[in-house]
Amino acid sequence: MELRLVARHVKLDEDFRESVERRVRFALRRFESRIAKTTVVLSDINGPRGGEDQLCRIVINLAPRGIVSAEATAASTLAAIDSALDRVCRRLVRLLEGTRNLQRRRRRAGKHAASRHEAASRHIEGPEQDHPVAQRGQMLTCSKACLLSDVLLV
Repeated sequence: MELRLVARHVKLDEDFRESVERRVRFALRRFESRIAKTTVVLSDINGPRGGEDQLCRIVINLAPRGIVSAEATAASTLAAIDSALDRVCRRLVRLLEGTRNLQRRRRRAGKHAASRHEAASRHIEGPEQDHPVAQRGQMLTCSKACLLSDVLLV
């Protein structure tokens, strides 16, 4: 992962630069295989006047393609970096791991749909018969059976 640190109107000594690089690499280590380049831009918005004016913008170029970015402002540079890192990590989790979880959910939904369809085609017997929607020996429509399987079988 290529890491680029840009400082605008902020003085960075070598120790602080190494500290920032270490923080960024540590926070992004689990996504390192998917990240091609990371750019961290630090700037002082309103100069020497003070206030919450330290801005940190993190832009990540993903390996195959895509860009994820986040920015945060705070009173101190380190607080702005931490906040921006937190935001960009949450976005990366949602983007990279969310697609994997979505595929799992789709596979599971297919399995559950088949079992729900089977429940719709059978007569209700046993403990489910006391349910107010179900009556003994009554065939249910698919939507009613799906509701019953959600409520009673879970």
